[in-house]
Amino acid sequence: NQIISEHLLNFVRQDITIPDYSKVHGTYEFRHALLRDVAYDQMSQIQRRSLHRAVASWLEREHQERLAPVASLLAGHWERAQDNKRTIRFLELAGEHALRSGTFHEAETNFQQALVIAEKMVPPVGAERCARWQMGLGVAAYFLGNLVESRRRLEAALAVLDRRVPATTAETWRRLLLSTITQARHRLLGIRRLSPDDLQRQNLDAATDCYRILSQIYFLHGEPVVRLAYLTFRAVNLGERGGDSVSLARALANLGVLMSLTGFKKWSEWYGSQSVSMAEQQGQYAASAYVRSIDAIRLATNGRPVEALQRSTEALERIV
Repeated sequence: NQIISEHLLNFVRQDITIPDYSKVHGTYEFRHALLRDVAYDQMSQIQRRSLHRAVASWLEREHQERLAPVASLLAGHWERAQDNKRTIRFLELAGEHALRSGTFHEAETNFQQALVIAEKMVPPVGAERCARWQMGLGVAAYFLGNLVESRRRLEAALAVLDRRVPATTAETWRRLLLSTITQARHRLLGIRRLSPDDLQRQNLDAATDCYRILSQIYFLHGEPVVRLAYLTFRAVNLGERGGDSVSLARALANLGVLMSLTGFKKWSEWYGSQSVSMAEQQGQYAASAYVRSIDAIRLATNGRPVEALQRSTEALERIV
């Protein structure tokens, strides 16, 4: 460490590097990108891999309590160290962090890169894991306003995580009937919940979110009500198999609105109140804000503008 410090100070005196005070203590950067590139090109491939591996290992130790904010940086180092398994692990983490942070272009980049690397890996990456990355791309595209791409990605993810979205009206009606019967059975006889492990829970939540977001896209695309209803019921049915979750709370909120629009006001009230209560119990402000904003639509549809305004205010309080 003493030798390295002396070299770094010497580089500073020669105006080759400068301290970067915006980062952790002891961080330096080259004054010019050209100097950096020349220095990098002087190293052999073996040296580069070794150094990238050392830097990545050090970053993991330093940030082990909060890896998500540095996941993209870690993915870059592990990729240059030619460790594909660790690379896709941190690309996945970086993509999820970007979605939560609202940096959707970055999320797209990370998930697309993960899919490209996964195609070359032996043994292959699991299909369900790749489907969750497809879902991440679909969510990012949705918030970037590319609804056609979002729909394509989400439908591809569902084909792996659950089942293909029905292509014909007749098949959609059949699926809606079965989903309605399932939901009625849940309400009358109780829910036969699974005991999912973490991976199964991830897949259930991802499929639930896919159905919910797809129903919103179908609405914006002017799809028939039967298709919106099927997707909404399927989202709730799947979510309830895994137990209370943020994904289920959001799906329940959407079903509450659907019930209101179709005249089932008593059930609309039940689903709406369940969604708000569940989101609050999960302790996530973003989910609680979403559920309250959707429930405000339900209340307004039911002719209760004062309560709808109160719900909207509650949603804003959780965002600001």
